[in-house]
Amino acid sequence: MKRREWLAAATGLAFAGCRKVIAVRDFKELPGDVLNPERGFYFQRAAENPGDLTTVRKDGISLLLLTLDLRNHRNRPLDDAKLERLDFALKAVRAAGLKVIFRAAYGFTDADYRVDPLDLGLVRKHIERMASMMTRHAPVVWSVQAGMLGPWGEWHGSNHGDPPSLEARRTVAEAWLEGLPAEIPVLVRRAMFVRDLSPTAVDRLGWHNDALLANPDDMGTYSEPGWDRARELEWSHGQNLKTPFGGETVPDSEATGAEQVMRELELLRIAYLNRGYHGGTLQRWQRDGIFGEIEKRLGHRWVLRQVGSAGVTLENTGFAPLYTARKVEVAWFDPAAMKPIGAVVTTEVDLKGKSGRLEVPFKLPTAPSGSVLAVRLPDPAASLRDDGRYALHLASEGVRFDEASGWNVLA
Repeated sequence: MKRREWLAAATGLAFAGCRKVIAVRDFKELPGDVLNPERGFYFQRAAENPGDLTTVRKDGISLLLLTLDLRNHRNRPLDDAKLERLDFALKAVRAAGLKVIFRAAYGFTDADYRVDPLDLGLVRKHIERMASMMTRHAPVVWSVQAGMLGPWGEWHGSNHGDPPSLEARRTVAEAWLEGLPAEIPVLVRRAMFVRDLSPTAVDRLGWHNDALLANPDDMGTYSEPGWDRARELEWSHGQNLKTPFGGETVPDSEATGAEQVMRELELLRIAYLNRGYHGGTLQRWQRDGIFGEIEKRLGHRWVLRQVGSAGVTLENTGFAPLYTARKVEVAWFDPAAMKPIGAVVTTEVDLKGKSGRLEVPFKLPTAPSGSVLAVRLPDPAASLRDDGRYALHLASEGVRFDEASGWNVLA
């Protein structure tokens, strides 16, 4: 619908409903993906050279895996120059309207086996300094992968064992948990590592799988004695309500059939996946006809289902819930000026951790002339709440999303 036609329809609806109850109206879900924060396919970028981030959202991406290479600090403290590069990269992330998953390691190549520091005290000090920088930029840091041990920070091939010792794993995880704000979850490489460290931080400690869907055990990911694949998936289905789960596929993942792929992604409540790796797996999904469904359901996907005088009905049709608190706001909206008219009503409903259908009751004053109903789900951080790029875009037909303000305007 062209803007002029949409404006005429919206204004007509508003005048028809002025000083009357809102007629009950149902909405259909959009067929394709919509760009939303804190979910979806991600790009990987190095903090040392993040490149031009201003075009990332144009590619339908809102999330980065931001890495920091500590290979030159294996035997010494982090210097200010290294942290300044990280600071610069995170500022660029904010300017581009993105969020990050962060990971640091002492090398990101095949040549970086068993080169992490033997001195766990030094590792802890490195984490403390990076956590301080993460805290400074907390609104755009969605999660931190614990990293640090072994090549790529994937907790194998370490000087502390393969997998690393419980002492080493505990040192790294606890340093991040202590240094980061409570709202930033810490993700370790296997589900069994979460269970090793729980229950001290069960609501903040999650996991990621960088060998996703590689039968029979995801290259050792599911290797704890007494825990077969089915039991791991069942456990993860509960745990991943609390912390975001995701990762990347590998060449072996390409052989996994479509039915198993969809079943496991649902059980795992997957929120994010690497768009750049592995290409063979992603191509197989396209051939099998499941790529589009996976793309739109990664993470949360909130749909406006119904609106009436008593409130609205929302439904999450994505694989995963939201992991940050978001309150629902409603207002009468001027579709010509694209701004609220009068007071904005913040409801008591929080979308964090919710799946399925959700009733959102509210009471609005009488509709001003020329207004339409609008819904906003802003970022909880004060510095981001008025930036529409960080608000939720409802995946419904008949709803216009204004990226500048973050309002979903009903036509």
